[in-house]
Amino acid sequence: MKNLIINTITAILGLIALSVGLSLAPGGWGLLLLRALLVTVMVIGLWFEWQDPGMGFPSVAAFLAAVLYFVPLYLEGGAPWWGVVVFVLGTVVLFLDIIVTPGVGVLGAAGMAISLVGLTATLAGTFLSGGQASDAFGAALLTVVGGILLGLASCRGLTASIGRGKSSYWKNSAKKCLPEATDGLPAALAGCRGTAETLLKPAGKVSIDGQSYDAIALNGYIEAGAAVGVVKAEAGHLFVTAE
Repeated sequence: MKNLIINTITAILGLIALSVGLSLAPGGWGLLLLRALLVTVMVIGLWFEWQDPGMGFPSVAAFLAAVLYFVPLYLEGGAPWWGVVVFVLGTVVLFLDIIVTPGVGVLGAAGMAISLVGLTATLAGTFLSGGQASDAFGAALLTVVGGILLGLASCRGLTASIGRGKSSYWKNSAKKCLPEATDGLPAALAGCRGTAETLLKPAGKVSIDGQSYDAIALNGYIEAGAAVGVVKAEAGHLFVTAE
């Protein structure tokens, strides 16, 4: 219920931001709406790539969405050259949050803010170059923020649905974690139960039989101290659901 409320509020805020942004658009709103949808695809692609590193398709979808977002803006002229550089930098920082400091979130917040600057500056620069200065920055910012919020709401909803489907199976078939399943080989931990050491959002740490492991939540955020079940182990991470 908590996740549903958060998702609903996030989606509503995204729609409000997008609606206001489109209303402020100096020109037609059709292409602006398309760019908001591309931002949403970027967010969803990056989210699911973090959920299951190495999947490939989500990152390809995010990359293609970024290309379709930036390339036409630069072909139209006026977009600042540093906009895409800032966006790439922000994306790199976001990945560092997952790899270097899972569960902390400081780098993740910084990366999202940096990416937001790159996306907004590029779009606003196109408006300004065309002599459409009125409300250009506001329209660009609210359009990008709206796309991001709708992407986050979609990610959390889809992740929760996937997690519920897997959780029901693993609750019925999960085994008790045996001593030999904690010999340092993550793959042997599938089906075991443990406790979240840190907040998983979705990355963090879990404890199984007294040992700490990097983990990623499959069903949204998991509070520290909550019981978790291991669904699978890949790429040096355990993928868990709340029990």
